[in-house]
Amino acid sequence: MRLAHLGLFSVTYASIPEVSNKSIEARLPSMSWQIGSVISTRLRLYGNEPYKVVVVHGGPGAIGSLKGFAKELSIRADKGVVEAIQSKYSIVELIEELYYQIRENCVEKVTLIGHSWGAWLVALFAEKVS
Repeated sequence: MRLAHLGLFSVTYASIPEVSNKSIEARLPSMSWQIGSVISTRLRLYGNEPYKVVVVHGGPGAIGSLKGFAKELSIRADKGVVEAIQSKYSIVELIEELYYQIRENCVEKVTLIGHSWGAWLVALFAEKVS
């Protein structure tokens, strides 16, 4: 994991490991693991596969605040970008939701970019999953 803070933004490079639910459960012990209830379909995809960049909005409650950034990044960097939209309430649930958004849509190594609260979530996520 490599983490850099740029003002209100955080950029993290993380490998999403091939792991079973049990090994993640050991790191995040309070999760429910009801798969249907944790996978969020609330995300936006920009550009084409493979999706190698994930942007995480500020807030909580600033849903869509990175829409323009994600769209422009996909064009300028010529990479697929996932705008992960958080819908959960606890930090553990937010980390779990982000994990599944990445696992379902991205290649193994991704660049995580968070704004404001999203920067904190990205850092917490990288710490737990890396």
